[in-house]
Parts: sequence; C-alpha cells; structure tokens
Amino acid sequence: MSESGNIQNQSPERSKDCSASISPKGSKRSLTTAVASPAMTATDSTTSTKITTESSTKSNKKSGSIKSGGFSNVDINETSESVRHHTRHKLDNDINSSTTASSGILGPTSVFFSKETCFREGSEANGFPRYLANYFSKFNHPDPFLSSLNGSEDDDDFGDKPLVTGKDKDAIETTVTADDAESSVVSSSRTSGTTVTPEKDEKGDGDDKEKKKVWGSMFTFGVFKNTTLKQDWQQFVSTRASRVFGIGCLMVGVVIVGVLSILVHFSHKPKHELPPLINVPRYGKLKYLRGLIDSDTPKKYLKRMDLDGKEWQLVFSDEFNAVNRSFYDGDDQFFLAVDYHYGSTEDLEYYSPDMVSTHKGSLRITMDDFKTKGLNYTSGMLQSWNRLCFSQGYMELSVRMPGHHKSRGLWPAIWTLGNLARPGFSATTDGVWPYSYDACDVGVTPNQSSSDGLSFLPGQRLSSCVCSHQDHPSPGKARGAPEIDVLEGLYDSIAQSYNIAPFDIWRLPDYEFMSIPNKSTTAMNTYMGNVNQEAVSAVTTTNKNWFEQNAAKNDTTKGQFFTIGMEYMTDHENRLDNYIKFFLAGEMVFQISEGAFHPDGNIDWRTLPKEPMSVIFNLALSTAWSKVELDTIKFPVHFDIDYIRIYQRPGKISVTCDPPKFPTKNYIDKHYKAYSNKNFTSWEKAGYKNPKNTIKNHCKKVESFTVIPWASMSSVSGSH
Repeated sequence: MSESGNIQNQSPERSKDCSASISPKGSKRSLTTAVASPAMTATDSTTSTKITTESSTKSNKKSGSIKSGGFSNVDINETSESVRHHTRHKLDNDINSSTTASSGILGPTSVFFSKETCFREGSEANGFPRYLANYFSKFNHPDPFLSSLNGSEDDDDFGDKPLVTGKDKDAIETTVTADDAESSVVSSSRTSGTTVTPEKDEKGDGDDKEKKKVWGSMFTFGVFKNTTLKQDWQQFVSTRASRVFGIGCLMVGVVIVGVLSILVHFSHKPKHELPPLINVPRYGKLKYLRGLIDSDTPKKYLKRMDLDGKEWQLVFSDEFNAVNRSFYDGDDQFFLAVDYHYGSTEDLEYYSPDMVSTHKGSLRITMDDFKTKGLNYTSGMLQSWNRLCFSQGYMELSVRMPGHHKSRGLWPAIWTLGNLARPGFSATTDGVWPYSYDACDVGVTPNQSSSDGLSFLPGQRLSSCVCSHQDHPSPGKARGAPEIDVLEGLYDSIAQSYNIAPFDIWRLPDYEFMSIPNKSTTAMNTYMGNVNQEAVSAVTTTNKNWFEQNAAKNDTTKGQFFTIGMEYMTDHENRLDNYIKFFLAGEMVFQISEGAFHPDGNIDWRTLPKEPMSVIFNLALSTAWSKVELDTIKFPVHFDIDYIRIYQRPGKISVTCDPPKFPTKNYIDKHYKAYSNKNFTSWEKAGYKNPKNTIKNHCKKVESFTVIPWASMSSVSGSH
C-alpha cells in the first residue's frame, strides 16, 4: 500500500509467473487480469482508489508502480482482427465466470493489463504489438472491447465515448517508476511533441510530485500514454515510410552497381576486327538467292537488237515487283540504301534507308521535308557498289520523275561509277575520280601542272607511270573511276553526260565526234564541268506527263513511266569505234565517240570507261544543281523506277566488280579504312601514302602495255 492509498491488487504468485493469466485452451496467447476485490466498492468512492500494475522484473527497484497494459505472449504473426475478437471473447467468458463484484470503479469487473514475468524484461516488444494498437487508431478510439467493458452494448459502436467517465476517469491513473517514466516521456515527446508533467494527486497529496499522470484515453503499445492515436498513427506511417524509402534506396543502389559493372565489363572488352570488304554479296535476310535475271522479267525481253541489228543478251534484271523490299545493309543481294549525308555536292537532304523501298511494282525513293540529323530534308540513295558491276553493255530503265514539271530544285539521278571509288567516300575518290587516262605525262600531275585554275584535281593516283613495288591494284596499267550519268533530271529537261579527267584546254572536247539525231528536242549542254571534272553533256526536253504529280485531263493515273538508257563499248582496237550512246523514250538522243578526247596540247588520249561500273539511284535537293524554289515543291515527292535491265554482247559478258583485267577486290580489302569511313576526306588522311611515279620521283616504270600512238590515227591527224 503506497502513501496515496493505492491498492496493490496483484498476488505474489502472479508476480512470479503467468499462472494466474487467463489463457484460452490450446492457444499460445495469455492475458493477465486482476479482478477487483469486494473491498473495491462504491462505498469507497470518496477515496480515489488507484489501480496499478507492476512489473515483476522491477520489483527490486524503488517503490512505485508501472503504468502499462498489454497482452503477454501474443503471437504477432496473427492478424490484429483475429487477436481482437479472440481476446474479447475469452475476457468476457472468464470475467463472467470468475467474479461477481456488484460494482466498482470500472463497473462489474475491473480488468487491466500488466507486464508479467512472461514478458522479456524491460521489453515493450513483448507487449501488445504496436501495429495492432495502431490498427485501432483508424477509428480514433480505444480498443472496442475495452469500450464494451465500459458499458457499450453494441460491439461495433466506435463512437466518441471515453473509456471511463466522471469520477471514474479521475480515479484511474497509472504511475511510472523512475526508470520507465523517463523512457515513456521521451517516447511520447518524440512522436507528438507533448511533454508529460508531474501532477499532484486529486487530494493534493504532495508525495505524488514525482509521479507522472497519463490518462487512459487511448491504448498504445501496452502503455496508456498522453499522446493521441492520430500522432501514434503518424509515427507508425513515418516509420513505415522510412523503411520503404530505405529499401527503395537499396534497390536503386543495386541497379546502379549492376549497370556500372556491365559498363566496366564491356569497356574493357577488346573490340573485334572489322571484316574485310568483299565483292561476294552478303545476303543477310534474303530467304533465297536469286539469279542475275529476275524471274519476273518477261521472256520477250531476254534478248535485244541494237541499232546495227546485232543481238544482245540480258545479263541482269530487277523488276522490283516484290512488296515492301528493304535495302538496309544485308537485306538485299545486289543493292544497298546508304545512311549518310552526301556532302560532295552540297546536298540539303540526308540519305536514309527508310526512304527506299518498293511500291506497287516499282522501286520508290521518297523525299520529304522532315529533319534527320540536323538536315531539313530526308531522301534516299540506292547503290550497287562492290555488289553489282558491269563492263560495257546496254542499261535500260523505266522511270517516273518526282514532283511536278514546275518543281524546281529536285535532282533525281541514275548514274554509274568506277568501282574503285565508293560514292560519298571522299578518300576513295581522291585522285581516282573522274580519271580515265592511260598516258604517263603531265596529265597525271596535280592541277595538270597549270596555275590558271583550270583544274583543282590532286593528280592521278593510280596512273600507268607508278613506280614498281608501289601500292597499285594493277601495276603498269592506269586505273581510275570515270562517271556516266544516265539521267540527271531538271524540272523541264534531262541531262545525260560523261565526266572525265584530265581536262582539255578550256574543257572543250572535239564536238566533231559527237552527234545529236534530233536537235529539236536535244541540245548540247552549256555546262561543261568545273575545276573537278570535265563534263560532256546533252539535255533533252521532258514531257510534263512524265512527272508523278502531273496527270492529263480525265486521267486518274498520275505520271507516266518512260524508258531511259545508256550503251557503251570501249574494247575496239580502233579508238574511234569506241562510243557511248544515250537513249530516251526508246530513241537514241546523244552519242559520243572516243575520238572527242584525242590528244590536246600536252594532254594525251582520254579513254571511255574500261573499269567495272557500279549503279547508283538517288533523289537529291541541292543548289549546286539548280536554283531551289521550295514553294514549287509539294512534299513528299517520289522517284520511281519500274525496272532495270542490263544487256551485253555474247562473248563479252562481264557482270562483276572484280574482272581479271581490272581487279578491285584485293585493293579495296587492303585499304578498308578508306572504304568504310566516309569521314576521311583524302587518301592521306585515311592513313595511306600516294604511290610514287616516274614523273615526280624518277623511278623505274612498270611496263605492261603500249598505248596506240596518235600519229597512227590518220583519220583525225591534225584536227584540233
């Protein structure tokens, strides 16, 4: 009995063990209850009777009682709902069967919870689990079954009734020992910011100054505290959020470490060697290998008669009938759609493989006005470099022009180029394009040894006068990359040209060796080249119905396809018999004989192409070609090719990029860097040296063949 008159309503036996606890049969849970003695009646109501709990583990410490309540040995793995209902049921049964007190401070029966010896000493974790206590905080009310003991008849009535009222509220208090009070106050103040201050007993007993009153207005973790359930819930949420945040940080850290490990692994992994370029095509995604002649080509086109009545044989064709063909690297056997900007002609568009496909039985190159890699327009270029080449022959195509016949600035083109030069790779064209020259004289020198600005060419790199044991694809034989333009389209005309070096004086060839059958529609082009090329060209007026956006009246089909072609022969013993013929809509419109490039001044014969020639299709937009008037162009525009067919004379068939007399494979493989990286703008910047020649280095020349002297050509002697 304390000085304040507190009744120690706990037997010695119960303070020693949990034998007095009320435990349901077969359950691991135990509840400790104390039943008010008959002495605790209303007659003693004038005196505030204190019901306290005492922890047996603190029985040897200074006098006082611990204010606490809780379930001992509660299995926290069970849900709060099952614990609540099971506990209420057992308490009601045990209380009704064990006591008959008529009245008391708490009603018919006084029930409280204490920390028994079955608790771990000083451990709140063995009391009523905090997560179960906070479960009740959802209702902002103490445990429902305690409310029922206070007189509530409805088990589900979670109203705002206090646990006890009136004088009973003033009577119930718990005292905290010096040790536990400190921890309780600290815990409460950290979570709610509330400070528990000592108060006197209701009777004013000064001996209670050291006691801290904590009203039993809520049930939290085995202790009746002065914090609110809302604050307790906030503490729980804060703790849970902290744990979630910690786990989240841990997971993010694991991911970052994993990614960094992968990056470190691959950053130190040695790179594989690039495979050499080869002339044998890589077929990639093709389901089957087709022959050189497309099976869709009508049989009547397997042969062709030339203007002299001689029969030519079809050696290659592509009808482009397959739907939605792709021309990414490895997708097609003979053609490749490039993926880069073609800066050599100052194009305004970017070439993307996405812009090249097949549509309604035709190859379609699309240009549109959307940005790609910093350029305002996107188009396509398709080429057969190092995949499909031919030497001599007749090439015919059926095409439809892009845009409208008034669209100015578009540059559709179909052209051929010697395989030693890769289109768009400046290092490979350096000193090779557009040379077609057999002699060993001033014509192979830079600028053709003139300072008058006629030529800015670096000189022929692979000339016939290269010294022995130098880097050359076929020592003793001149090599180059000439260009034949089968079609270059303007809004009102089509140009067909042959580009060559070294240059004539003033870039003026001998026009006596050129012919134009129909001068009413075709004329010589006033453009004769620039400092990088000499161009021999003719232009032919176009039909406005050849453009995709034009249509005749009452004609729902826009644009008509027309044929265009080029034929050339270069192996005649007499140079004058070598020629290039250009065709448009089935008619020959322009012819050039090799005699047009006879010696001029200190420059010897230029030749027509003997190199294996690859084929290029592209649709460009460039001010280097013509004035660009965007208001006349309705994007997107399409350049359509219905078919391509190549014919050659029997006995002179050569459909390869690596012919025996003019090989290219080994040379390309040896200089792979220049042929695979378009960022190199010259041969030396790619890391290679120009071979030495007899003119500059006075070394021994490799002899392989003799050029037919000019004097033997009496038919052209003295001309020009």
